[in-house]
Amino acid sequence: MARSIRTLVLALLLAAAPAGDARAAGLGDLVLDAISRTAGAPAAPEETGFTEQTVRFTDLVGKRPVVILYWNPTAAASVEELVRYQAFVAGRPKTDMLWFAAVRALDDHERQAAERVLADRKIELPVLLDTQLELGRRMPVPFLPAYYGVDKAGRERLLGFSSLDDPTQAGGALRSALSDARDVPAVAPRRPQELAVGDIAPDFTLPDLRGHPVRLQDRLGKKPTMVLFWSPHCPHCRHELPRIQAWQNKRGEPFEILSLVRLLNPEDRVATERFVKEHGIEFPVLIDDGRVGHRYAIPGVPYWMILDAKGKVRTVQRGELPGLEGILRRWER
Repeated sequence: MARSIRTLVLALLLAAAPAGDARAAGLGDLVLDAISRTAGAPAAPEETGFTEQTVRFTDLVGKRPVVILYWNPTAAASVEELVRYQAFVAGRPKTDMLWFAAVRALDDHERQAAERVLADRKIELPVLLDTQLELGRRMPVPFLPAYYGVDKAGRERLLGFSSLDDPTQAGGALRSALSDARDVPAVAPRRPQELAVGDIAPDFTLPDLRGHPVRLQDRLGKKPTMVLFWSPHCPHCRHELPRIQAWQNKRGEPFEILSLVRLLNPEDRVATERFVKEHGIEFPVLIDDGRVGHRYAIPGVPYWMILDAKGKVRTVQRGELPGLEGILRRWER
């Protein structure tokens, strides 16, 4: 729980930092391999269909502006952002700016996963293979996909954006800030605001523990919907979730419930699955990579809200709630 909160605080600090305070990028000694999909006809069976080159950041940082999208080939949101990124770069005027994607490639399995996406989606951008997580460790971002940019003078300029459509503090989206730029602009993302009663909850689609996508908008309807953020390591969450499940069991499920958990490592998944099984949790448990929690500006867990049929927030609760049953009972009808 503490690590998750620290990560969220880091994201908020990055988003709130003045753009003029950009620091020198620590990429100068990086040497990474990059692959590019071979354009044109499909490769012969004995060929990979990819060309490879060496990228030395000492030749780039402080000389040419660089934008990097770090993405995850196994996450649909990352792949879709990569597709948008390529289309955006293809539609821009030619300048000295360099546009890369980057992906973790610690073994052949991860590299092949990236190559499949590049081939299936016809991605021709050069993709940096981060085989030792050298780039990942130097990019202070809490989740993927994530944009990172270094201007011509070698200063970090883009931090905290996960999409070209993310709004900036100055107004407009990242896409607009980059559209006609000849250097990486000094822009910061707009800091997310915690939802209040009366706000419309942002839509999201996340996979459940079995990998099936679940969309918030599809669950809104005749019943109120509870959205619950939790962690298997949080003692208050471990007390709260079984109470909510027991309340549902007694009253015939008068609510839709979507619970979101952030899994930072395989051990978190094991702990989550064990908790769900031991306590008979039947409502959906969705895996958040951090973006939804960040967008909702979750200050900690447990954190839950009740939405009406139109997605409007009617109740917000932080932490464990002694009077849980009483509040829920008011929303049965």
